[in-house]
Amino acid sequence: MTPNLASLDAPVPPADFRGRTQAVKIICGRLLNAERQSTSLVGGPRTGKTSLLRYLASTHADSVLPQLPYRVYLDAQLLSSSSKPADFWLQVFLGLQEKLTAGTPLAILLAKKIAGAQTRPFDNYDLQDVFDAFAKTDSPVVALVDSWDMILKNQNYWGDFFHLVRSLGQRQPRGLAFVVATPRRLLDLWSDQIGSVYYNIFANVTIGRLEETEVLDQVRSTLATAQLPENPGAEQVVLAASDRHPYLVALVTRLVANQLKQAGKIDRTAIGASLRDPNGPVVSLVRDIRAALSPSERLWLDNLRTAPQLVTPTQRAALERLRDYGLLPPGTNLG
Repeated sequence: MTPNLASLDAPVPPADFRGRTQAVKIICGRLLNAERQSTSLVGGPRTGKTSLLRYLASTHADSVLPQLPYRVYLDAQLLSSSSKPADFWLQVFLGLQEKLTAGTPLAILLAKKIAGAQTRPFDNYDLQDVFDAFAKTDSPVVALVDSWDMILKNQNYWGDFFHLVRSLGQRQPRGLAFVVATPRRLLDLWSDQIGSVYYNIFANVTIGRLEETEVLDQVRSTLATAQLPENPGAEQVVLAASDRHPYLVALVTRLVANQLKQAGKIDRTAIGASLRDPNGPVVSLVRDIRAALSPSERLWLDNLRTAPQLVTPTQRAALERLRDYGLLPPGTNLG
């Protein structure tokens, strides 16, 4: 019996979210301190950014963010290429409206802004009273924005929008904080055409690879769910085959659990064949990773395989950082 792997490509439902303990601790610590600091999650394709953001925005995260009930999730991929900052803020306000008690001053103000946006898109000046209201609440607003890099690529946002983001990150009291997801550090994605050096209000939390303890916890949890005993051999197979990439950890763990359930033993040959399948999910993952690299980075990667003497120490260090982001094909040997 072949396990259903299609669900691996979907975000983990917030109710089922587990792990990422250190990342969650850092994010929550920054949001809950007096500064209400913003964070950027850094990870390449299929590293779990969406699952983590959706979890943090859900009621399932109330226990770790008890003082911040106004958490709004927004996927920037749903904003069209012609969208403008007013469209972004409208989506944030619509999401926040669902969290507010009707009739409260903030709910009334937001309803007025949302209604007014139907006839005239608001500008930064129109938003000042909203941001002032955010700062006066007992529970500041948290905007959890997936695919933030899509906004960075949209020239309609360059200039005023990023100046405003920086301003919101510096004002006191702070009424709005961001948790955004990007494939690279914000500094690496910034250019002087964008405008304000807004990225300096964010801390980067890299989630491209799991810690070894997180891998082991995931294997043990999966085996327990399948009513299987702990299996040190299974743990070592997953560690070796996944390179601690989150997607591969989930994939190999599921393959191993299925084999143990069906045959009572692990077939490493079959797992290897599944990972090398040209039409399989691993090849698709590698394709997505390579597409996210620059031409120079792809050249370094190819040289690493065919002419390693051409790869300089500086280039190797850059590739090592990419591995941390989940932006190197799993198993790449940096020598």
